[in-house]
Amino acid sequence: PEGARFTCQGCGRCCQGWTVPVERSAAERLRKHDWGGEPFEPLDTAEYPYRIRQVNGRCFFLDATGRCRI
Repeated sequence: PEGARFTCQGCGRCCQGWTVPVERSAAERLRKHDWGGEPFEPLDTAEYPYRIRQVNGRCFFLDATGRCRI
């Protein structure tokens, strides 16, 4: 939820089933790396034109152990 704060436990559960909006500048920075696929899909807002793509209900950036690759 907006404004929520937490300490990462490294379990990967919070990176499943959420829509994560991304600003254009952040998407451009992240696209400079080879992630093995397109990490974003379009989101129809001016402020956040992208969202992180979900793969089988999980964030594109989660690895097989549930850790963030970013």
